[in-house]
Amino acid sequence: MASGSPRDLPAYALADLSPRNEHVLLSPAVRWRVVMERTTTLAHDVLLEAVLRLRQAGEESPGRISDLLQLPVDLVRHLLVQATTQRLRASADGTIHAGRTEVAWVYRDVATDELWPDPGLESTPLQPDPHESAEPSMLELARFSRATNDPNRRTVIVSSGEPCLVASPLAAIPTGVAVTTTRGTPHPSLSRYLAKKAAEQEWVARWLTSVPHFSGESGSGLPLRGAVDDLNDVLAEWRHDRRAETALIVLSRIELALRRYCDQCWYVAGIDPAAAPTWSEDTAGELSERLELDSNTAQQLASATPGSLTALVGVLAIASPPSAEGIVNTGALVMLVRLVVRWTSLSSGAMQPRLLEALATETTTLCNQLVEVGES
Repeated sequence: MASGSPRDLPAYALADLSPRNEHVLLSPAVRWRVVMERTTTLAHDVLLEAVLRLRQAGEESPGRISDLLQLPVDLVRHLLVQATTQRLRASADGTIHAGRTEVAWVYRDVATDELWPDPGLESTPLQPDPHESAEPSMLELARFSRATNDPNRRTVIVSSGEPCLVASPLAAIPTGVAVTTTRGTPHPSLSRYLAKKAAEQEWVARWLTSVPHFSGESGSGLPLRGAVDDLNDVLAEWRHDRRAETALIVLSRIELALRRYCDQCWYVAGIDPAAAPTWSEDTAGELSERLELDSNTAQQLASATPGSLTALVGVLAIASPPSAEGIVNTGALVMLVRLVVRWTSLSSGAMQPRLLEALATETTTLCNQLVEVGES
C-alpha cells in the first residue's frame, strides 16, 4: 500500500485476484462492533400468520384467538409460544419474520465518510493508515434494525472505533467501474470517488481497464429501488408499533432513500457531484429565487455539514440548471428540498406520527418517479 493521506487513492490497495477473475478494492474504513436485532424470513404458514396478525392487533388470549379462528386452543398456545421464543412477526406482504440477536460490525468508509449499507461478520482487521471518524449516530444505526416489535430492538455500539480494510468486488458496467456492496449493488459514493481518482492518476485508470465486465444480473436492482422497498416495509411495521424507537427506524430509511435519490440523479445526468458549483452569496440568492425558498431554507442548505443529507441535496440543487432538462426538473427539486427540510425538523424535534407518515409517503412517491426512469 502506498503512503499518503487516508483520503487519497494511494492509501487504497487495489487487489487483482486474477486466478479467480476478480478485482477487489481494499479501502480503509473505521469499524465498530454492535449488538443488533436482525430478522430472517420463514416459510409461509397460513395458520401461524393468522395467529400472529391477531396477536399484533392486540389479542393475547389463546382462548379468544381459538374461538376467532376455530382452531384447537392447544394449537394456538403452541403457535403463541413459538411466536414468543422466535420473536415472530407477520409483515404487511404476508411474510413471517423471525428476530435474533447477533454481534456484527458496521463500517464507515474513510474517503467518503459514508456508513456502509450492510453490517459485516466479525474478522481480524488489516491495519490501514489511521483516520478519525465520527461514531455512528443512533439514526444511522437504525438502518440496520428491523425487529421493530421487539422492545429490546435498539442497535447498540459495544466497542471503540478501530481502523480496518473493507474488501469490495469491482465490476465494469456501461457507465464505468462500480464498487459493489454485499448486496451486489453499486456503492454510489465510493464508485464516484474511484472514478475521480482514475481521472487524476494514470496508473489507477490503467489498472481499472482490466476489470471484467459485469455479466450477471443483480438480485437487488437499483440501489434507489432497494431503499424505497426498505422504507415501505418499515413504514408498514411502524403503523402497528408507533413507539419512538420504531419511528427512528422510519427516519433512517427516509434518509437513505433521499440519499439514493441524489445518487441516482447524478448517475442519470452522468455528472460527478465533485464538479458541482460551490456555494456563494450569488448562488444562494439565485437558488432561493428560482425555487421560491425562504432565506432560512437557503441558508440551511448552504451551511449544512459536508456529507450530511442536507448538504447532498444542496449541492444537487445548485448544480441543476433552471429547466426541465436539468439533472432533476424544477418541480421535483422543490419537492426534494422541502422533504429534506421536513426530515431535518422531525429528526431534531419531538416525534409527530402524522407528519412522519406523510413524509415517508411523499418520499416514496418522489423516489418512485425516478425509479421508473432508471428501470426503463
